[in-house]
Amino acid sequence: MYQLLRMRGELTRQDIVRQFGISLPTVVNNINDLRQKGLIKEEGVIRNTGGRRAKTYAFDKNARVAIGLNVTRDYVIAAAVNLSGEISCRKKVWIKYERTYAYYRALGDVVKIMVADAGFDKNRIAGVGIGVPGLVTEDNQTVFTEKSSSSPTQPVRNFQSIFPTRRRFSTIPAPRGLVNSGSVKSPGARFTST
Repeated sequence: MYQLLRMRGELTRQDIVRQFGISLPTVVNNINDLRQKGLIKEEGVIRNTGGRRAKTYAFDKNARVAIGLNVTRDYVIAAAVNLSGEISCRKKVWIKYERTYAYYRALGDVVKIMVADAGFDKNRIAGVGIGVPGLVTEDNQTVFTEKSSSSPTQPVRNFQSIFPTRRRFSTIPAPRGLVNSGSVKSPGARFTST
């Protein structure tokens, strides 16, 4: 139902009943659930020929925001995108990369500042994706840096030890994961929540 509203725009309850061939009470329950989660909104009404005017419901593209951090050697580009992949804000922050707790804390501060400056409600943050130069494991938790003279291909610690859910690195206030920066096609690439 959510995807239907996302793809088709405004629909009435009866439109959804006809599309799925399910009962009106089932549609009403689902609409109420999606509205309670803030994912859809009541958009307006349409005039019927007799009887009550039907309410229309629509996908709320601003219901959630994903934040992407593209980490480079000398700076970080942070971008926030809505559920339609539109960029709502973008910042370039000059932070020289280093494998230290202070650096990772600074990444968390970049996210917090972006959230505050843009006026996002913390509950609207779907997640944070971190683009890094290196090879990333399938579980998006470990990145391998390029070979150097001092060390062959080495893991940059397990991601959970750098960004644990609770203790040492709770400065990124949302679900988070690593992606290879070469696989991010554009700053507006769509993010999904974990």
